[in-house]
Amino acid sequence: MPIEYDYDKKLNTVYTYPSGNVSTTDIVTYFKNIAGDDRISNGFIEVVYFGRVKDFIFSSDQAANIAMAFNEVREKKGVSSTVFIGTSEMQYGIGRMFQAFIDFYCPGHDVHVVRNEEEARKAIEERDD
Repeated sequence: MPIEYDYDKKLNTVYTYPSGNVSTTDIVTYFKNIAGDDRISNGFIEVVYFGRVKDFIFSSDQAANIAMAFNEVREKKGVSSTVFIGTSEMQYGIGRMFQAFIDFYCPGHDVHVVRNEEEARKAIEERDD
């Protein structure tokens, strides 16, 4: 599976691990899985680790499909914040691109793009609830 995730109930955080070549279909499927996962509580934080991604296979005209699936998760689960961790330049750049998509299609959603787990922790601690 190109996108796996773990859920920490205590911290109400979904840790997401995409890997290999990630397509629009993979991302939409991931969001549908999250939206339907009864273990995940409302208001969760999403932390996405790009470390295992080789490439993202989609075009900018497919961004709306991703945004619609993300909005479904927002409506069903009230995701409160998303943090993208990109350690390489490509991964960080993709995180910034996703941030731009979210800003455009989901205005007001709290999104951070960071380079490591320490920066991710700081972003989570400093976010507005």
